[in-house]
Parts: sequence; structure tokens; C-alpha cells
Amino acid sequence: MAAPTDTALAGEVQSLFRGETLRGMLLNAYAFWQIGQIVLIASYVAYLAGILFLILTLLGFRHGRRQE
Repeated sequence: MAAPTDTALAGEVQSLFRGETLRGMLLNAYAFWQIGQIVLIASYVAYLAGILFLILTLLGFRHGRRQE
């Protein structure tokens, strides 16, 4: 804004703007990738917990039939 006719300065401003925009987009993509990785691990743990609870439930029913 101080020198609107200076093309070198305008090029630097444009380059800085593009660099900051690219940096923001890359950080945003990395953050969502990281969240995805954490959620993937959490889903594996939830599936394993579900299988474990299913096995424990079946064992509980079997134990209940034996006690009658």
C-alpha cells in the first residue's frame, strides 16, 4: 500500500500471501490426518472391546445354565 507501483514489492507480498496460505492448508490437512489416525486406533480398540464383551456375555450365559 505504501508503494503501489513497486512491482518487486508487490511480487514479494503475493509470494508471502501464497506461502502463508499454503502453510495453513498443509497444517490443516496434517491435523485432520492425525485425527484420522487417532480415530482409527480408537475404532480398533472399540471393536476388540466389543468382541471381548461378547465372549464374556456368552461365558456368563453358559455359567448361568450350569448353576441351575
